[in-house]
Amino acid sequence: MDYEELSYRWEGSFNRIKKKNETCDPRKWENRWPGAPAKWILKFLSEALIESTDSTCRNRKVGAALVGLQPRKRDISVLEDVDYTPFVIVKTANGAPSTIESCINRKHCRYKEKALEEFRLNHDFGHKLPEKLKPEFNKFKENFRWACFSCHAEARAVSYSPMPDCDKILFSSTAPCAECAKMIAEAKINVVITTTTNPGSSWEQLSQYSREIFKEANIAYVAFEMHEEYLEEIAKSIRFVGQEIYDPEFDLKPKK
Repeated sequence: MDYEELSYRWEGSFNRIKKKNETCDPRKWENRWPGAPAKWILKFLSEALIESTDSTCRNRKVGAALVGLQPRKRDISVLEDVDYTPFVIVKTANGAPSTIESCINRKHCRYKEKALEEFRLNHDFGHKLPEKLKPEFNKFKENFRWACFSCHAEARAVSYSPMPDCDKILFSSTAPCAECAKMIAEAKINVVITTTTNPGSSWEQLSQYSREIFKEANIAYVAFEMHEEYLEEIAKSIRFVGQEIYDPEFDLKPKK
């Protein structure tokens, strides 16, 4: 995967981040991958995505990673010669509070269960919801999200935001809802970075309010495409973790 070319394509998004907070511009971060700051974005977005697999919600799996930025001087005699080392403060997933049985364990989604209970009052059907009624029910159940017991991943991450005292970026596997956006603004998190959401989805419409909140709070909100090729590279690397890496330059085996 060509990370330098991807970084060049993302220059516009990096500039948007820089305009809000220069510290949060990945081009100012530790130059671990020269010319390829996009790899930092993919690294932390993938951590949020991987964390989402620990979700105990049966309706939607979301993960978040709260990242802090630590100043790192390369030369103490030159004050301007500073870059920043990003580090993960906490990773969280959505799901029921620890004191409540999760929907995964209950094998039922609480809010859909409540919606179906009310839906039955006006429709006569047996144990299973008929196919012909599913489109109507899908719209009807949107009015029962209040019955969901799940804590949002972003809200859980925000609860850790007071420590340590530094600039912070919230990486999330999806756009935060309006309530989480208000919490993010209150916590003075500088930047929110998410994966791109499917256009036209219900969550995309809900996140419109979040963007308005971020705009008012002067928080940079940027969505990046999560490249599957990068996730495949991670999976491949994990398979061979701990094994010696083959280097053809030092292959001393006699050639046939």
